[in-house]
Amino acid sequence: MPSPQADLDRGREALVAMRIDEAVTSFEAALRADPGSIAAHLGLYEAYQVKGNRPLALEHQRKALERQRLYVEKAPAPGAPTILLLAIAGDWQANVPLEYVYPSLSPGVFKLFVDEQLPNPQALPGCDLVFNAIAQSDRADATLEALAAWKPQLRIPFLNDPAKVRKLSRDGVARDFADLEGALVPNTRRVPAAALSAAVAGATPEAPFTVRAADSQAGETLGRIENPAALAPYLAQKPGTSDYFVAPFVDYRSADGFFRKYRIIFVDGVPFAHHLAISRKWMVHYYNALNDEEAWIREEEERFLAGIEHVFDGPRKRVLDELARRVGLDYFGIDCGVLPDGRVLIFEIDVAMIVHLGDPIERYPYKHAYVPRIFDAFERMIYARSGRQPPVRR
Repeated sequence: MPSPQADLDRGREALVAMRIDEAVTSFEAALRADPGSIAAHLGLYEAYQVKGNRPLALEHQRKALERQRLYVEKAPAPGAPTILLLAIAGDWQANVPLEYVYPSLSPGVFKLFVDEQLPNPQALPGCDLVFNAIAQSDRADATLEALAAWKPQLRIPFLNDPAKVRKLSRDGVARDFADLEGALVPNTRRVPAAALSAAVAGATPEAPFTVRAADSQAGETLGRIENPAALAPYLAQKPGTSDYFVAPFVDYRSADGFFRKYRIIFVDGVPFAHHLAISRKWMVHYYNALNDEEAWIREEEERFLAGIEHVFDGPRKRVLDELARRVGLDYFGIDCGVLPDGRVLIFEIDVAMIVHLGDPIERYPYKHAYVPRIFDAFERMIYARSGRQPPVRR
């Protein structure tokens, strides 16, 4: 009879490979054998998010955190540094999703779930550096503020300054990067629901415009309003929302009529191509793009991943360099497009962008060749900041 540990191991392997139904089956088997298994709860937390069942995912996380808040994610290889990740309770958008980055690397990893009541630094586990994995959000703001005050008490390197993360709200990015030469950051305003509702009967932003709930991510509430009359039906679908982000809609179609969204991950100031999603729809996500269906799209994505300079050269490279300088974080990502006039259209700057190798290697062999560059860069940064010598790659 399989042991709970064997089920956990199978679940983790399936989760990393994005075989999600298999992962759920394995973690649930482990939980039946040991109803108190924290590892099984955390595995189901991740798996159910992939399946789109956020409430069930968060319930499994809650059960795990009731029992334990500090976790040994992985042991270090001999001579490797150890990272302490600081996280908050919540879904994937709450924290930098490094779970797909560090399993294949040599550093060890602790993860500590915190809130604004932070521990005495002397009570922390032994580690070489601290990595703030908490992403910007209304709910995280008090914790990020507390972390910024707590950080000077530490005597070890600290990555992803919480004070800089706090600046990455959608309206904050629109304000702070409005003058970024060679780029367009749409003027995004935070509007209370009552004010937006009142606008239905009066003046509205110039149509078309986009609107989304302020506490949402991944496009889950994003809508395009073509005329004032369309706003009321949109708001009726979102009862209880307090604030919205409103921005002008920018048509970023390429000459061939397709919309392209580029994801770029910055590690220690260096940009790396992660994916290119191409769609006939203006709201582009990788899961609804045409990459899986069209060989020419995969060929274009491969060229982008093989060399980011194939798209972001000259003035667009200078945009990326200036972004890295002004954001000032050790690890973050952007989603962006390229306008017909060559400017970079910034959709989002965020630390909590998923980086993974879950796409099937048979269909996306180039991802398995190029995405690991991000993993390797992350490892090099960890070694450099900890002052240790990196392993020699053969």
